[in-house]
Amino acid sequence: MLSDRQKEQLSAEMVPLFQELEQDIIQDIARRVRKEKRWTETAELQAKALEAMGYKPMEIRNKVMRELKADKAYQAMIAKNTLEHKRAVRESIKQLVADAKAQGDDIVSRAGTMAFNDDLSFWKSKGRHLRYSPELGKINQSASKRLARELKNLTHSTGFKFIGAPIREDRVFSHAMDSAIMNIASGGFSSGQAIEKVVSDLEKSGIRHVDFGSGISRGIDVAAALAVRTTLGQMAAEISMSNANELGTDLVEVSSHVGAREGDGHADHASWQGKVYSISGRRHPEEEARLGYKIEKLSDATGYPDDPLGLCGYNCRHTFYPFLEGVSEPNPIVKDPEPVMVDGRTYTYYQASQVQRRLERELRELKRQYIGGDKTRLAAIKAKEQRYARFCGKAGLKQNLERIYVKGYKRDFEYIKQIDGFTTTKFKARMPAKNNKVLFEPSKTLDEAQKYARQFCNDGFFSRTFKGEVLYSGIDIENANAINKALTEVYSKIELDKISGIKAISPTSSLGKKAFKGDTNAVFAYSPVENGIFINKNILKNKKTFTNYVNESKDAWNLVMSNFDSLTKEQQSLAEVYKNAGRSLVRGDTVEGMFTHELGHHAQWTLFDPKTNNLIGSRMSEYAPKISGYANASKSEYFAESFNAYLKAELNLLDPEFVNALRKKKVSK
Repeated sequence: MLSDRQKEQLSAEMVPLFQELEQDIIQDIARRVRKEKRWTETAELQAKALEAMGYKPMEIRNKVMRELKADKAYQAMIAKNTLEHKRAVRESIKQLVADAKAQGDDIVSRAGTMAFNDDLSFWKSKGRHLRYSPELGKINQSASKRLARELKNLTHSTGFKFIGAPIREDRVFSHAMDSAIMNIASGGFSSGQAIEKVVSDLEKSGIRHVDFGSGISRGIDVAAALAVRTTLGQMAAEISMSNANELGTDLVEVSSHVGAREGDGHADHASWQGKVYSISGRRHPEEEARLGYKIEKLSDATGYPDDPLGLCGYNCRHTFYPFLEGVSEPNPIVKDPEPVMVDGRTYTYYQASQVQRRLERELRELKRQYIGGDKTRLAAIKAKEQRYARFCGKAGLKQNLERIYVKGYKRDFEYIKQIDGFTTTKFKARMPAKNNKVLFEPSKTLDEAQKYARQFCNDGFFSRTFKGEVLYSGIDIENANAINKALTEVYSKIELDKISGIKAISPTSSLGKKAFKGDTNAVFAYSPVENGIFINKNILKNKKTFTNYVNESKDAWNLVMSNFDSLTKEQQSLAEVYKNAGRSLVRGDTVEGMFTHELGHHAQWTLFDPKTNNLIGSRMSEYAPKISGYANASKSEYFAESFNAYLKAELNLLDPEFVNALRKKKVSK
């Protein structure tokens, strides 16, 4: 199955596409409204003249609106801009649908791999061999088609909200002009102020997916993420059900989580979560006696798979997994935490989560306004970010950084950069085998180097990017040998899962932008989803470029330290961390060291179980300052730097728990 975190992060990948559509549409309307300022200036003059003549505000508003509506030139302008805007939107949506399908196919493929690998790990731990079935490919394809259809449908009912009322996208230009003129005629706004208020209202609303029957709406980026999460949850459930049928198990346990929704029938998730059910509906008297309750049929109790309000239905966070009769122990049902007091007010878990969602919406609105040109919003954004973090901390809620991300807001890059990879079990293909130490020999050609490195790689069932291949094209043989030396050193010492491949790419290519998250100065990038490693071929194309890169990094650090007093307090605090550690990275001046760091990421997500990961991560603040400056950046970087230090035999710097965990994975001599 897929965890909530995995579904959240995967769905977040779709958000920028829909935010880009949103920004394009808002900018197009804003440009057209500002271009037609002469009409708002006319309305301003009319309103002032009528006010001077003693007309009442209501009369002024009605007369100004009536005169402009009767103006044929004004009506022609409205019609022309509306038509042109609709054409522009159609083209933008056409492109979005194509991009969303390609992105969705990729997300579904990776999610399918992750879900299958999770099942693979479970069944292996129970001594059962799970084989890949062609049925899984069909499930994957079906999910891709379903997601593409859902995302396309989102674009069919779009609009904005003005003062709470939803306005269809094809009418928004005329409504925007009407609003500007109304604000002028009602008094208190100049023509320029009225235009900017309309633009601000558009940015506050954002383009929305609207049910024009009920009036219910949500941001189109939020709706897209929701569609992805729902589709992935359903696909993972189908994969688990297929695997359960393949191995002949009839019982499954449904997960439980805090804040489970309440309702009627299958929509009452709180009533059926955390229990064991029968797929077939047949009786299991011995297991019922052990559990202390009657085991119901899964479909009858939860509505799976037909009821969209039930298990794995619309926005459902629950999963289910095999329950082995007489063997498995039921997990305790997760209960909502006790109410908490924040700033003198008591909140239930549900109430606190609703405040969190509201703060997230408000943050996204402020960021849209900032992107739209209102730079005065930066202070408000910072204040809202602080309030969001403070509220979540006091309420005991995890900050959802993906939910406050807005494409184009550059400061958000750090948020996305700090999101750790997926904790998921991968294929257990070990390299090298016990009692078989690999001896490194430098290759003379890139082709030889690639063949050598492939022994450390293994293809996955749904792999699209790496496919077990090594592609060193674009880097020189010396750097390729350095990478291979690092591979040999690590795999000869530690029983580590094979990686899925190595690929040299440009960081400015479409794949490179995604892999390196826009950081063109990153030498390597590990993909926790596909288990592969990307190489920045612009930096490793030859020895000189890498040497220059290392020297520039040192020069940059020296410059920071020489200007320490001019730094902000926040910058000084960060610099002190690096200074006290005595180095930025473990072996950060060699290709071998940097590549070993990436293998450290691989070790975190494939070698240790979540419990061990969490234990090591919980002790980060004690040991990270001793290892390197970068070890303090995040738990993921702490783990990778600890791994690198372990290979360097710097055991005195490391958490004993980490050392003991790795020693258990040591290759037998």
